Amino acid sequence: MRLQRLAAGFTLVELLVAMLIGLLLVGGILHIVLSTQATYREAQRFATLQDKVRFTTDFMARDIRGASTVIFDPTTHELSVIRARQPPPAPAWCGVHGIANQETTVRYRMTDGALTCEGQEIVRDLDPDYTNPWIQIDPSGHFVTISLPLQSIGANGDLIDHLLQFQIALRNAILADYNSVPHSN
Repeated sequence: MRLQRLAAGFTLVELLVAMLIGLLLVGGILHIVLSTQATYREAQRFATLQDKVRFTTDFMARDIRGASTVIFDPTTHELSVIRARQPPPAPAWCGVHGIANQETTVRYRMTDGALTCEGQEIVRDLDPDYTNPWIQIDPSGHFVTISLPLQSIGANGDLIDHLLQFQIALRNAILADYNSVPHSN
């Protein structure tokens, strides 16, 4: 007579194999979730950096483009933008209101990892160790080159340096020079 074995459950080997397969599946899913999360955080950081750059370049370009004069003091890291501004009720630029028929000065300064306009912070996360002049004015006085040493935090927590450089033409200075030279028709 043959003894029949009753199937009353799984053997120890079968349970260990099932647990190993389950552990591998959970590990794979966890790896995918964590890498997706890291990618999302990095994308958010990059979007924030892009937003800061866009705001800063637009803000400064609008002010500098209409300037009659810009002066950079490398000892204080201060850029003075001298231009005609609209008097109230027009909004103030960095807290500076325009005065009818007069030019006013707005000062930008880069210190301690931040760019300020009349003491109001425009953008933070600049490289505090950046030693080069952040403003260069060409000899004609018609163009200003701005270098913003931005920093972001990488996925592994390291600081990543980004040097953004852009050039702005001083529209009013160029037009004043053009109008001061006689032109033949």
